[in-house]
Amino acid sequence: MGIEVYFILFFLALGICLFWSLLFRSIKNITKKRMVIGLLTLASTPIIYLALAMLFLFGITSYPNRDFDKEKWKNEPDTRYELTKDLISSQILIGKTKTQVKQLLGHENGNEDDEDLWYYDIGFISSTGNVDPDILELQFKNGRVILARQIPT
Repeated sequence: MGIEVYFILFFLALGICLFWSLLFRSIKNITKKRMVIGLLTLASTPIIYLALAMLFLFGITSYPNRDFDKEKWKNEPDTRYELTKDLISSQILIGKTKTQVKQLLGHENGNEDDEDLWYYDIGFISSTGNVDPDILELQFKNGRVILARQIPT
């Protein structure tokens, strides 16, 4: 743990202590009041810190799932990942020929007509440590799509 964590915990504990002090201001016995507030602060500070850290991580790793839009797919290649969930779950591509896929998704470099695996870059999905773009993989059999899936790289 870096020193910044201790500073965060310290200032968080100050705020939590103030909260508990305001909540228990009606207790007249000062010793009892300090003990209750101290124990509650010690118990609740790490829990609140972890909850805030999890909210932060969730915030940076979530992204919107949008309905597939052909124009958005072609014009905004860096945010294609927002469209892939709908593209896969609706099975729009299943059964389509390679020509139909090219009409819908465009031609991606490296996708050759004689190959049965095609890949489309879908952009960088926000997550911790993600340095490579994810891809949409299409698997063909007898010239038609049989599988569409998103693969992290």
